[in-house]
Amino acid sequence: MRRFWADPAGDFCRNVLGIRVREDEVDDNDAEPFSLDNLERYSVINAMAEARLSAAPGQGAAGDEAEYRELAAAGDLPLAALGRAYYADLARAAEQHARPLRDFDARAPVAVELLG
Repeated sequence: MRRFWADPAGDFCRNVLGIRVREDEVDDNDAEPFSLDNLERYSVINAMAEARLSAAPGQGAAGDEAEYRELAAAGDLPLAALGRAYYADLARAAEQHARPLRDFDARAPVAVELLG
């Protein structure tokens, strides 16, 4: 009964007329991304932050343009102006993510007090 309500014409063809129509397969991966889900967004921001931390100082706009092109080519950004705006938002988030880590030195000694 569910099939009938979902596709009355198809159900009629199958059950009454005995016609079997091959169902078209829809490739969901062919859709253009207009936004990332939270996990994808975090993954992209984290990768961008790591790139900023390992980049040479003063790389600036050339690095941003290369990063934008790489993300657009990977399909992580929408096309044209929407993609540029989305990239700017991701770049701001990546910068906020990387800023506290720039001054952190994991090799610096840390004072530890043991109680007991």
